[in-house]
Amino acid sequence: MKHKILFICSPNLGILDNWLPVLKLLKSTGNYEIDVFFPKIETINQFNKNKLLLKISQSVFDSLLFNDFFNRYLLVKFSKQIIQKFNLNRYFFFVLKILFKIIRQEGFYGEKYFYIMNYLLIILKKNNLKKINKNYFTNYNLICYDAIEENKDYIKVLNPVLSKIKKFSMHHGSDFPSDTLNDKKIRINNVFFINFTKTKLENNYLNRSYIFKDKPKSFGNPKHDMHWVSYIKNNKNYNSGYSLKNFVLLVSRNSGSYYFPLERKINYLKIIKKNILDKNIKVIIKLHPKENSISSKELYYKVFGRKNYKKLWFFSDSHIYQLSKNCLFAITFFSGVATDLTRADVPSIELLDLKGLEHFCHKNELFFDKNNKEPIFRIRYYGLVLGSSSEIDFINNKNFIIQNRSKVLKKMKFNYNKFYRTNNNAIMNIKKYIEKNIK
Repeated sequence: MKHKILFICSPNLGILDNWLPVLKLLKSTGNYEIDVFFPKIETINQFNKNKLLLKISQSVFDSLLFNDFFNRYLLVKFSKQIIQKFNLNRYFFFVLKILFKIIRQEGFYGEKYFYIMNYLLIILKKNNLKKINKNYFTNYNLICYDAIEENKDYIKVLNPVLSKIKKFSMHHGSDFPSDTLNDKKIRINNVFFINFTKTKLENNYLNRSYIFKDKPKSFGNPKHDMHWVSYIKNNKNYNSGYSLKNFVLLVSRNSGSYYFPLERKINYLKIIKKNILDKNIKVIIKLHPKENSISSKELYYKVFGRKNYKKLWFFSDSHIYQLSKNCLFAITFFSGVATDLTRADVPSIELLDLKGLEHFCHKNELFFDKNNKEPIFRIRYYGLVLGSSSEIDFINNKNFIIQNRSKVLKKMKFNYNKFYRTNNNAIMNIKKYIEKNIK
């Protein structure tokens, strides 16, 4: 009899990027049925911006479960076609695009109503959606997710069922967490933590955030397993890198958080335009899974110039590893994706100024530069990126990489290996760990 696995795809599609290598290997044994559950229906639409992950997922997931806008649980057979139906139809997309041109802001709360109307059309067309109740979740033998979800309302509602099922937890970001999750610890049972590192920073995060029984195991991030890196790099499906050479990759992020206000994001984009695009260096932009694709694109059109789109700058839905192949260097605002890029032999510049915003940052996530005492995040503090808090810093770091790329990358990989020594065979080791604990 096959084991039934439920993968909870939340808080965003980043968790799928981490879990998919392991789920794919488990599925290949023929011993498992694997379903995916989207607590937020909006996350399904992120799939349409990650076509390679969708392609791979078709061979992994059997069914799709989701909690809809009306708080109902529904089930449907997983397929590329059903995922695509959740994308806005062309009429709603056109109206929303016009609205964003008028509003001229990143993010628009009214956008949700367009997706509700779009969803109503899906319901009207039936699409083999089957209504289920909470008891359906008793069918699963194990759950793969991020334990950060234990604090979410949807988990609390399902806890009478889910708390009895063994769970395996992996962080949803590329980098490991270090800031405290809550003021109050979350008590959880039947959870096996999979750590990316053997550092005290990661273990301290768990001990500050949760009360748990089973000791965490350090296996590395399966997405950083070189078997997976090579598999993605060599996959020709959905590689929309436009065959550019020596371009700069911009790993974008949605504004709105306290330490990333819109006005600072616009300033960073102006710095990039002046010192990259205006120097005739091409830029490919990879939007964040949570980033609103319509409004964020309008922001880029405004700052970078619509007339230069697909001439000097481009949007791409390709995987980070695919985009790494011909990349001169990357720019991030703040992102654990910088660790992915280091693993794929691409150095990164972080463009972020936290001065004046320190009070918004949790004390466990805030560090201070050893030389100038500027507030920074951990990823810069430990040398996993070249840090830029100003235009002058950015220009100096850009020139340094262009003139000394191999030297910069060597140093970043050295710093990376201080933390991530556990990535070799991460996929297989996590698979064995799961199989050992579900017998």
